Amino acid sequence: MNGDVFEFYFSDISDMFGDLAVDVEEFDGYEGFVTSIDVYGTTWTERPERVQFFFDLLVQRTTWELGARFDENDRPLVRRTLRK
Repeated sequence: MNGDVFEFYFSDISDMFGDLAVDVEEFDGYEGFVTSIDVYGTTWTERPERVQFFFDLLVQRTTWELGARFDENDRPLVRRTLRK
């Protein structure tokens, strides 16, 4: 925990993925989303498989509403609605 940021690492996920560094923090910059998750060293344009891996992991293990790949108007291009 670093201030209000929770940081953690996935080490050697596989030969293809390597390591992932992740920060989770409260965020009110996007309407409807209260948490920001940054996956470092990973962008949709450069490493889409790494981003998709983490998004799929959250889909499998949470009921959260999820958004990813925000456009220039801060709308998610990939979205999963809240599950009860």
